[in-house]
This record gives sequence, structure tokens and C-alpha cells, in this order.
Amino acid sequence: MDKVTIVGKRRYSLVEDSTGQLRSGVTFYYTAMDGIASNVGEGVMTGKFSLSDDKLRACNNVPMCGDCCEVYYNRYGKVDSVAVCEA
Repeated sequence: MDKVTIVGKRRYSLVEDSTGQLRSGVTFYYTAMDGIASNVGEGVMTGKFSLSDDKLRACNNVPMCGDCCEVYYNRYGKVDSVAVCEA
């Protein structure tokens, strides 16, 4: 689990070449709470992850810009779910 702050989000929609299925969801852009270790650099670490519409429907609260979130991963290292941190 990682703690991140959502700083942006963008909807996506694409058709898979192999299956012809429409895939849609949201790509979230974040800054990491941990930042960059001082022995290797400085500043704030950033990144992005995407959640399909199916996974977003399973979330109790869909993250908004400015929200602190806990990101959970499956055993393959892919984002499985996101939970907005309690205030």
C-alpha cells in the first residue's frame, strides 16, 4: 500500500486491438507522500495509475484532486483498489 495525493485525473477510452472490446476508465496523476530519499536525490516523486470503470464502481469514494489516498496493489503489482484517506 502506498499513500499518495491525487493532483490530476483524465478519462480514457480505447478499443483493444486483439479483442475489439471497448475499455474505459480514469488515469490518476499523483505525488507520493514518501518523496525521494535524500541519499539519492531531492524533491517530490510523481506518478500515474489507471483504474477501469469497473474498478471505479467498486470504490466507496472516487478520488478527487487534492484527496489523500491509499493505493492497494494485487500480487502482480497492478493497482487493485484505491481508498480515500479519512480526514
